[in-house]
Amino acid sequence: MKRNQPQTAHGRAGFAVLWSLLIVTALSGFTVLAITLAQGSSIEATTRARKVRGDYLCQGALAHATDSIYAALSSDSEVPTEGAMTLDGNPVSWTIEAIEGPTVAKDGSGLKSFDTVFGIYAWGDIEGVRSEARQVVNARQVPLFQYAMFYENDMHFTWPAPMQINGPVHCNSGIYFSNWLDLTFNTNSLAAKDGVFLRTKYAEWEPSWLYDIQTDVKIRKWVEDPNDRSAPIEFNVLQPERTLDRAGIANVSGYDSDFTGYDQNGDGHYGGRNDWMPFGAGAIDRFSSPDFYSGEGDDFTLKTHEHGITNVKIPPEDSMDMFVKETGGTHAWDSHLNEYVLAAGGSGTHSKGSYHAKAGLSIIQKANGSWQAFNELGIDISADLSGIVSSGSTYDARQANGNGRKISMATVDVEKLVDSGNFPSNGILYVAGYDSGQGTNLKGFQVKNGATLPQDFSVVSPDAVYVQGDYNTNAPKNAAVMADAVNLLSNSWDNSKRAGRLPRASNTEYNMAVYTGDTEATKNSMNGGPHNLVRFHEDWENKRCDIRGSMVCGAHSRKATGQFKVGNDYYQPPIRNWSFDEDFSELENQPPGTPQYVTLDNVVSW
Repeated sequence: MKRNQPQTAHGRAGFAVLWSLLIVTALSGFTVLAITLAQGSSIEATTRARKVRGDYLCQGALAHATDSIYAALSSDSEVPTEGAMTLDGNPVSWTIEAIEGPTVAKDGSGLKSFDTVFGIYAWGDIEGVRSEARQVVNARQVPLFQYAMFYENDMHFTWPAPMQINGPVHCNSGIYFSNWLDLTFNTNSLAAKDGVFLRTKYAEWEPSWLYDIQTDVKIRKWVEDPNDRSAPIEFNVLQPERTLDRAGIANVSGYDSDFTGYDQNGDGHYGGRNDWMPFGAGAIDRFSSPDFYSGEGDDFTLKTHEHGITNVKIPPEDSMDMFVKETGGTHAWDSHLNEYVLAAGGSGTHSKGSYHAKAGLSIIQKANGSWQAFNELGIDISADLSGIVSSGSTYDARQANGNGRKISMATVDVEKLVDSGNFPSNGILYVAGYDSGQGTNLKGFQVKNGATLPQDFSVVSPDAVYVQGDYNTNAPKNAAVMADAVNLLSNSWDNSKRAGRLPRASNTEYNMAVYTGDTEATKNSMNGGPHNLVRFHEDWENKRCDIRGSMVCGAHSRKATGQFKVGNDYYQPPIRNWSFDEDFSELENQPPGTPQYVTLDNVVSW
């Protein structure tokens, strides 16, 4: 049998060296593996970080794209199909595609809209790492002239004449009622975001005698279509403070948004015979459909923030401006001519405002009172309008505020404009003045002889427009006047008004929608309320002012800021016969360039 030989010292040393080499080799391998794994982990982490960063940037691009959709639709412009931008130093791009619509939709108040579904795709490469994001949104466009009355700021029905409002009403703020004559809302939609109140907003306005004579506000119960003659007509009311006081019911100012309820027997419920529900629930109960209503739908007429009413975002104030700031714009200011002129490609500081840009005819008044006219191609056609447009001045007591000075006025004879062949083909006449300011620095534009319009027609201005005489009364078309201030002059107006003299008005009719501004109400100054939104300048006592259309107050006036005043040489109010033009309930009957509010709802994102 073979025996194992004992190891020598030399053999043991060699064996140790061999194992050392094996261990070192193994350790080296493990180290390389560890370094490789660490490097891989680091690269993966870096890639992941870049991807996260890219995803956030793509979300920003989606937001920019949706803003572009909103801006385009709000100004009635084409929605861009693509765009690029730099976010946090990195380029990202996006595309927009209309994938469905526009289709016509209708909400519970009967307002109709154009709905379009857009698909948005955004992408970017962040240091070699690709990121992408997608979104589908539904864009809803609602023309504002579907409202009988729309207000951005508070509505003050302060001692109004008898009024019946027969169309939808919306207020982005609060509605204040202090009426002693009939005030009736024959509609299925009366909405006020901040609430409705049976008092004046400022105690300084409210005389003590109002308490004893203030009357109910009548509001129609909801039906699907108030214009349907077969629909039942039933009203309920908001009672003033006096009525509740006499019933022994604690209240602030009647049955309004401040009313917290009356629980006669204290059982914690409002179902008792003599209980009164708090306003939020009570409005639903009072103004829902009449008993045994057989029509479609189930809703209620009066709504506030308690019922989900939020602000309706309307077009920006500068949409009617002559020029707006824009980096790389089409125009720049010429200090020698004192006007904007075309700039070399991409070097301008301003571009035409949205209405100015799309007008079929523009009449621009210069600082010295002279004027120029341009067609839709921007070609000067002033010579063709000689005898149609004239320069002059007029006395506006509200703007003069006692100083007796006149404002500059350019007058457009619509009848002659039609006969000249220069009537705007797209129905939009834009009028504006350089160096237009407040007080008697305001630029005015008078539109006269407009009883017969050849087609749908809108007059748009960032300044003041004065409509003189019967307007759009012969075979009426869909017409609108949109301006910082809209003023009505009767058939008898001859421009003889001066400080201290109030000319006599005569019966006059206007068929048009109005988009304009009011003045801010303060505790020391009323603004006249909706019944004085259009401005008067004559003695209209016992004379009729017939208006059929829509009234939208989009903001406080920026230029025609003269405070509301009545009497003396300001004006005496007319017999108001105002009604909503029910034709405006249909989308196809909107005047050219009708302002609209736009909402964007996310359908899906990934």
